[in-house]
Parts: sequence; structure tokens; C-alpha cells
Amino acid sequence: MQIIAGQKRGAKLISVDGQSVRPTAQRTRESLFNILQGGKLSDGLTDIRALDLFAGSGALGLEALSRGGAHSYFVEKAPDAVAVIKQNIAKLGFDRQSSVLQSDCTTTSRWVYEPVNLVFCDPPYDKGLALPALANFKKLGAFSDDALVIIEARKTERFDFPDGLELVDERRYGIAALYFLRYR
Repeated sequence: MQIIAGQKRGAKLISVDGQSVRPTAQRTRESLFNILQGGKLSDGLTDIRALDLFAGSGALGLEALSRGGAHSYFVEKAPDAVAVIKQNIAKLGFDRQSSVLQSDCTTTSRWVYEPVNLVFCDPPYDKGLALPALANFKKLGAFSDDALVIIEARKTERFDFPDGLELVDERRYGIAALYFLRYR
């Protein structure tokens, strides 16, 4: 796993050992960021504040920083993954632009940061965790108006998106689907 583009392009990331996380495939991550920088769904990544839910190794939030993001917030409950996120942040020199919360995304009880305008929600497949996590962070006031929310799920999973989250695009890559939602 490595950073695909931006100021840290080619930097190798430390991976989380074992089955506790499922990293986003490199091809899917590259397609996702090409979409984000293409201008159809966002104005690019410069100065965005990203929230990386179910962060794993932190690859999504770190890629956003490499491409010009202002700050990434990483939320992960597995202690081994949190340690890897912190190592990757230090390795890339993104200490000042990163915050790590060791917490369950569905039960995090407070948000003391600025609202974010980009959300990556990449939970374990087939566990039904995406919508409860998004509902939790929405309730905490973590999303700015018009924030772009991206869910990665198995392409066979179906969702009834709650009020306030409008589906604006959907893409499929192998076994994965990316759902692009706008928070209103």
C-alpha cells in the first residue's frame, strides 16, 4: 500500500496485520480520488477537512492530506490499527494536520473539532455499520453543510439513506461499490 499522488506520492504505508481491517483496494482508492479531483462532485481536495471513519491504516485520510487537504481526522477502535495510523502519520510528517480518535464509530460520544466537508466511511463489509456511524457523527455535528460523504461497501449491500443524506453518484469496482452522498 502506498500514497498514490500528491506531495507524498509513492510513500509506502504500514499495513495493519491480521483480519481486523479490510483495506480499500489500490485501484478503488485511485478511482475515488480521481473522481474527487475531477470537479464533478467537489472542488478538489485543497484545504478540505476529512473524516476517515473505520480508518484502518489511515490510507484514505492520508491520501487526502497528500493531495492538499488541510486536516484529517481518523476514527478507529482497534488498538493495533490506531498504532499503525499514528506510525503512518509520523512517517509522512502529517502530525500537525492529523487527529486520531480511538473510538467505535457508531458510539463516539463527542466531536470537539471543526465540522468536516469530506467523509470517508469504509466499515467492514456486511456488518451494517455505515449508516449507524454516519447517523452518530451527524448527530454530533461533525459534518459541515454540503459535506460530501463516501461509503465503500460490498456491491451487493443495499441502503436506505436517511434524511439529510442524498445519493448523488454510485460507482462499482470489482466487489466494491462507492456511494457518494451529499449532506444537506
